Amino acid sequence: MVGRRDAALRALADEAVAAAHVMRIKRGSESRQEMLLGLELLFGLESPPELQAQRRALQLKQLRERFQGAATTGANSAGDRLLLWC
Repeated sequence: MVGRRDAALRALADEAVAAAHVMRIKRGSESRQEMLLGLELLFGLESPPELQAQRRALQLKQLRERFQGAATTGANSAGDRLLLWC
């Protein structure tokens, strides 16, 4: 956490560092959003209305993988997924 805070503080002082920091955040946002949708599905929580299409796409992806007998290599439990988030 301290390292992330320090990186953000450095970004405030240098425009080039700030641009790189923003790009790093944007690159990870899509995977984090999919991870959150997966957690919402796992817990049976509703997703925001604007994310319903993405939620359905994720549900279909998970069903397809299940029907194809794909072995899951990622985290299965909510706790495992939350640890990956951090």
